[in-house]
Amino acid sequence: MRVKRIFLGFSFIFLGSAFAWAQMKTISGKVLGSDGQPQADVSVTIQGTTKKTYTDNSGNFSIDAEPGQTIEILSFDDETASFVVEDQSFYDVVLQPLNPENKEAAEKKETVIEGVVVTALGITREKKSLGYATQSVNGDDLSLTRESNPINSLSGKVSGLQIINNSGTMGGSTQIRLRGMRSLSQSNKPLIVVDGIPLIDQNINSKNTERGAGGIDYGDSFGDINPDDIANISVLKGATAAALYGSRAMNGAIMITTKKAKRGKTEIVFNSGVTFDRVYKMPHQQKLYGGGGSNTFATKNINGIDYLVVDYRTDESWGPKYDPNVKVLHWNAFDPEFSNDYLVAKPWIYPKNDYKKYFKTGVTYNNGISFSRSVENTNIRLGYNNTKSSGITPNSDLTKNSLSMNLNSKLSEDLKINASAAYTSTKGFNRPTVGYGNNSIIQKMFHFGQTSLDYKDLQKYELIDGTQRTWNREAWNDSKPAYSDNPYWTVNKNTNQDNRDRLYGTAGLIYNITKNMYVNGKVMLDTYNSHTENRIAVGSHSLSEFKISERKYTDVNYEATLHYDKNIGNFSLNSFAGTNRRDYRYRLMNGKTKGGLIIRDWYNLNNSLEPSLVMNKKEKKRVNSLFYSFSLGYDNFVFLETTGRNDWSSSLPSKNNSFFYPSVATSFVVTRYLTSNWLEFLKIRGGYSEVRNDTDPYQIINTFYNIDEDQDPDYGSLFIKDPWFWLTTVAKTDKLKPEKLESYELGLEFQMFQSRFNGDISLYQTTTKDLITKVPLDGSAGFNYAIMNAGKLVNKGIEVSLNIVPIKKESFRWDFNYNFSKSDNEIKSLSEDLSSLTIAKAPFNAFVVALPGYRYGQIYGTDFVYKDGKKVVGSDGLYLKTDKNVPLGSILPDFNMSFRNTLSYQNWSLGFQVDWQKGGKYFSTTHMWGMSSGILPETAANGIRENGIIVDGVKEDGNPNDIRVSASDYSKHFFSGPTAQNVFDADYIKLRELSLAYSLPTQYLGDYINSITFSAFARNLFVWGLDWKSMDPEVANYGSGNASGIEGGSMPTTRSFGINVQVKF
Repeated sequence: MRVKRIFLGFSFIFLGSAFAWAQMKTISGKVLGSDGQPQADVSVTIQGTTKKTYTDNSGNFSIDAEPGQTIEILSFDDETASFVVEDQSFYDVVLQPLNPENKEAAEKKETVIEGVVVTALGITREKKSLGYATQSVNGDDLSLTRESNPINSLSGKVSGLQIINNSGTMGGSTQIRLRGMRSLSQSNKPLIVVDGIPLIDQNINSKNTERGAGGIDYGDSFGDINPDDIANISVLKGATAAALYGSRAMNGAIMITTKKAKRGKTEIVFNSGVTFDRVYKMPHQQKLYGGGGSNTFATKNINGIDYLVVDYRTDESWGPKYDPNVKVLHWNAFDPEFSNDYLVAKPWIYPKNDYKKYFKTGVTYNNGISFSRSVENTNIRLGYNNTKSSGITPNSDLTKNSLSMNLNSKLSEDLKINASAAYTSTKGFNRPTVGYGNNSIIQKMFHFGQTSLDYKDLQKYELIDGTQRTWNREAWNDSKPAYSDNPYWTVNKNTNQDNRDRLYGTAGLIYNITKNMYVNGKVMLDTYNSHTENRIAVGSHSLSEFKISERKYTDVNYEATLHYDKNIGNFSLNSFAGTNRRDYRYRLMNGKTKGGLIIRDWYNLNNSLEPSLVMNKKEKKRVNSLFYSFSLGYDNFVFLETTGRNDWSSSLPSKNNSFFYPSVATSFVVTRYLTSNWLEFLKIRGGYSEVRNDTDPYQIINTFYNIDEDQDPDYGSLFIKDPWFWLTTVAKTDKLKPEKLESYELGLEFQMFQSRFNGDISLYQTTTKDLITKVPLDGSAGFNYAIMNAGKLVNKGIEVSLNIVPIKKESFRWDFNYNFSKSDNEIKSLSEDLSSLTIAKAPFNAFVVALPGYRYGQIYGTDFVYKDGKKVVGSDGLYLKTDKNVPLGSILPDFNMSFRNTLSYQNWSLGFQVDWQKGGKYFSTTHMWGMSSGILPETAANGIRENGIIVDGVKEDGNPNDIRVSASDYSKHFFSGPTAQNVFDADYIKLRELSLAYSLPTQYLGDYINSITFSAFARNLFVWGLDWKSMDPEVANYGSGNASGIEGGSMPTTRSFGINVQVKF
């Protein structure tokens, strides 16, 4: 962390002139904000003259000045510094933060430099006064690699923050973990706040999708934020930091500050770039044996001629060995309208166009423009961004358009208004089905498929009459799909689409009552509409169907705060008190056809063979709050802050719906009185906080609902004659209490060796009690589950952040950033009658559970049987498995570590980041079925199909195993045998990012262009240290919820390469 007098190096810019006056000299420098991040577009002026320039994207500037002149530097956010030109040619400058609401301080414009961060409720605080951990990332650092979801760009850049997403899902969801897990069934995501606006964190993925059982990953709402609008992100890591936001910030908060107009400046910024995504890491198919269930071909007499026919009904690859001298009829030889293939026997060889042919290069075009203008006391910034992507699967695309506005105006000496808003329209078409589902290409490719398929031939997926032409035929003379659709039929006929329109914004005013007191009132809105459609065409393996879903989320916050700030001698006081009302509304309407479609290719609920199924749902929730913060400092040496909040939540019973939670934090700036030549800054901090967490609406009273005969919870039945309802199978209770989290934190911040070795170390412990949990029942009382307070979860951890400058020269600089985090989550207890609690269920053979005495998220399944540390083999020559399910390891890693290097030379900048994860487990459905079906290379390696295999282990009597088993029996045992065979370590080392940027020297830009920067970048370049070499552990995630560690059929990891140009006028 960068805190006090942080000096970083400069990228030296040559602007000298051979005809300059003898006393003139060109000086250069690098400007950093109070958070230690490079400051772009900051004005640099020679005092008493009109001569001015601006910093570039990296905070660099260059200007001609005379010795003795004063250089003034001012940012729009009232951060300022100045220095006198002396003999040196370049200068390190760190801006001083000023409270914009404190008129007296703003007028002083002193150059004493202390760091600030944006804290809870968007209030700017001096970092030295904080008793809890925060970490900031500059918006320009995030935009280097042009991630469309800016949250993904935080990966590895903040200690304690784990970002998990599958790069191959085209706008897919991101799971965010900040300091591990704090709840079993409630949200574990930190609160995302943009310009003070708390964002809705709902995800519309189905529970089947999240547990890897098949579905569409529609992404999450964080992708609606335009990365080019972001000026800075501050991560408030602990409950202490975010206590004032209440329950939603129980897991910390990510505070996003967007860009604003620069004072006294009109600017236009244009960005344009393109990114290419290529498949990088996915399973492989064996190339020695083809499809079928046996090693021989069937012989069929067709039109009087005997042919060898491939067993294409069996969706496995236990067929004959490839032999170019053997000619057979493939799946595409039985349709007369394709005369070139009809009854033409072709060699039995591994296909030229194998499964890799299916995937294509995804392309993303990103173009954006922003306009900012400052006129007298009014500043406005407008932004627009367009992103168009095509996925790595055929016939898929994603389009996103974003508009943003940021306005602030000083109407009088005492009255200011500010407003910001952003609108995003996202349209997705044919997002890939992920997990174990009928439309999942990964299921058909690696779970149940054949290695002998030529994907170029599969592109002819439809007959003239509209009938599907699939490889998986019931028989050579029956083209009906046995189990699988043609993959090109799937992406062209069984399509999906989604639209999401989102608007979030705030409007408020600030009125100075006195020079030390002001009032702030604002309204904050976040709302979005989601529309999804899913189609299954007539002639598909699944019954034809049309589904439609409409959702609307609205979250409105009304807030007023009264602030009082005062300096009295050596004492400083910052305080405020306020009130907030939050109104949350959710509306859902689902509809789907039943019994199939009547008319082919007409997707409408009226085209249902039986009456369509519909469901309508509404939710409302209100939380009223009072809160305060009181911070007292003495002589910039010791600081004490206390906060408190009381919520009244409508989602809890009346006797428990009011709950208060406080926090207290302190910090000591040791170097205020301890001077040292090598230690510039040392701070010790500590804090304690409590947070209470309510729940979703309607969890305290038993309700009725109408459902269809298949008990589908997402769709109800129409009232044909008489209205009828079902009683809920989940028992509710009016005794429900809020969850209670207690948090302790200690920390140390330091800066030494002329700010070339800076660090932040944190220790923390959180305890969550009265966990609101959905507990299973035996059903004797008519309920299968009950909502109750059950359990205790303890989380302990350590975080280390280091910022080091190994080399700092006039024209060259090397910055090294290191982040480390280790978190240990332990389930201390559940309810008395509950030995375990299921968090998620894999499609087959595995669960993710909470077990008392174990780390959070144990993969639960059968293990090998061991004797003296060796695996025991049964009389059939295969591994024995335990009689009961046992814990096989936690889904959470032991630690995460990242290394980021930035090398700057003149106008060049090279950066790269390596992320390391150690520990954690995941269960792979793809490995289980890929082995069982004879598709993966291990099922055909080392002559196993000819000679069989003797597995490593001992017999039940302890003697070495000598029983040889067939390849088929061995491989199919991955499904029927121990679950542990398909559980892998989640270790990895990744070259996460690589970027190279070049800014044109200013002498080449002319009068109207301020800067031009070219950049090239790559993401996910390489990965090492995988337990299963064919799979990236990060793909074992299908949403932003708690279900994780289950891989049900994931899209491949992709590598990304791109270029971008930014022009500022």
